[in-house]
Amino acid sequence: MLKDLIARDVNSVFLNMDEFAEHHSIDGVDVVAVVEGLTSEQHLEVAGRNMDGLLTAERVVVHVASVDLPARPMYGDTVELDNRNYIVENSSDDLGIVTLTLVGNGYNGEFL
Repeated sequence: MLKDLIARDVNSVFLNMDEFAEHHSIDGVDVVAVVEGLTSEQHLEVAGRNMDGLLTAERVVVHVASVDLPARPMYGDTVELDNRNYIVENSSDDLGIVTLTLVGNGYNGEFL
């Protein structure tokens, strides 16, 4: 019962187009997703792990309904988000919402 309620809320609450969600393309599939940059705190956490990455990498976090993706991208996979290529740094699925942390080096998220 709770799982059904949460599944219903994925698009009507968490990925609501009237709030923060927008149409995006992930690996050629049109999805409704929330795409955001890292917070200052998250940048500092990354700096502790990889100072060079902080200076050269573009990082974005993507939240998308798991049912909208043919397969969940995993660590190290290459993902195309809105015609820009990224590598998956982190991937999780929590109650039907996939959260991806994507990293792209260089200009426009393209790898150098």
